[in-house]
Amino acid sequence: MFAKFLIMIRRLQSKLCSQAKGKIAKSHAQSFSTINETERIQANMKTQATPNPDASISNARPRSTSIPFIDTENLQGRIVISGTFHDRNQWKTWVSSADGQLLELKITNMTDGFYFASQPQSPSDANFEFMNFIAQHASFPELKKAILGIMDDISNLSASLSKLKLLHDSRNEIGTGIVKMAATEVEYILSVCRSLFDLLQEVIAKLWEMVTITDPSITKRSMKNKKSFADIAVSNEKPVEAHALVEKYGLPHALADLYASSAPFFIGLRKIRDNLIHNGSNLQTIFSSDTDFLISGHLRPFDDMKIWRDEENAPNNLVPLRPAINAVVYRTLAVCERFSVIMQQNFQLPPPLVPGMRIFMRGPFNDFFLDAMTDAMHRESILVATAPANQAPTEQ
Repeated sequence: MFAKFLIMIRRLQSKLCSQAKGKIAKSHAQSFSTINETERIQANMKTQATPNPDASISNARPRSTSIPFIDTENLQGRIVISGTFHDRNQWKTWVSSADGQLLELKITNMTDGFYFASQPQSPSDANFEFMNFIAQHASFPELKKAILGIMDDISNLSASLSKLKLLHDSRNEIGTGIVKMAATEVEYILSVCRSLFDLLQEVIAKLWEMVTITDPSITKRSMKNKKSFADIAVSNEKPVEAHALVEKYGLPHALADLYASSAPFFIGLRKIRDNLIHNGSNLQTIFSSDTDFLISGHLRPFDDMKIWRDEENAPNNLVPLRPAINAVVYRTLAVCERFSVIMQQNFQLPPPLVPGMRIFMRGPFNDFFLDAMTDAMHRESILVATAPANQAPTEQ
C-alpha cells in the first residue's frame, strides 16, 4: 500500500552531499490552525504558529473573511493542519492577525513544511495516505498533539536518513569519531520509529471513542487511555491474537488482524529501542568502508532482515548499514499507511476538509528520503516474493 505513494519520486541528479552542505535543516513551523464552527461566515482561522520561516514572504494582501479551499459547511469541529496551499499557479497562506482576523500572505516559495494541493508542486514533495487521512478526515482538536508529533517525526526521519549519507561522505574529515556519530544517529532513528507507533495508537484510540463503525452489528468497547501501541497489540512480550482483540474491544476483524500482524515488527523495534535507551546496551559495532557504513549481518538487531543483495556482502559477513535502517523506517511508515486504509474502510468519517486536494510534505531532504524509501520498497518486494510458502513474509 505504501508503494503507490512513491511513484512521484524524482531521482537525485547530483550527490546529496553537495546539496546538503549548503543547507541548514530548520524545524518547520506549521500554520496549524483552528476553525471555530460557530463562526463559519468569517472562517476564523486562529493560527497557532507563525508562517513557515522557510517561506519567502513578499507582502501581505488585504484581510480575508474566508479561505476558499476549505469546506466550511462540513467542518464538524475539525482543525486545519496547515494554512498553506498551492493552487497549481502560486502559493497561498493564511494566518491570524493580532485582532483575530484572517490575513492572507503572499509568498513566493515554501522550502520546508506541509501544504495542501491537488498535485505536488515539486516531484519530490511527498504524499502519505496516512497524513492525508488525518488532514482531510480526522483532524479533530483532541488529536492535535499527536498530529504535530507525527508531522515532526516524519520530517525528522527524512533529515536523519540524509545525515547518515552526509556523515559517510565526510568520514575522512571527521576521522575516527565517525562511527560513534553514525551509531548515535541510528539510535535516534530507531527511537523516532518507536515513537511513531505510539502516536499512531493515540490517533486510533481517540478516533475509536469519537466515530461510528460502518458495521452496525459491531459493539464498540472503550480504548480510552490506551495510548501505547503495546497496550493493545502486545501481552507478555508476545503479539495479542486478532480474535482476542475483537472480543475485548469489539474491533472490526480487519483492524484486529492488522494489529496482530504488525505486532511482531513492533516488538522487535521496541526491544532494540529500549535496550539502547533504557538498558544502556551498545549498538553492534559499526565499521566504515569506501561505499557505506557496515554492520555484521549475523548480529542483532538486524540479523533477521534478509534484505541485502548478494553483491553487497563484504568479507567477514559485513553488510551495508543504510539498507537496514531504510527498511526499519519503511516498515514503520507502511504500518501507518495500512492502518489509515483500514480506518477509512471501517469508520464513518466526515467528508474531506479541503476537497480536491491532498496534503504534501516538502523539505530539503525529500529527494534522498524518497529514494531511500523506494529502494527499501524494492528490497521488501523481493523478500516477500522469495519467502517460503510456509513462512510469513516480513512486515512490509
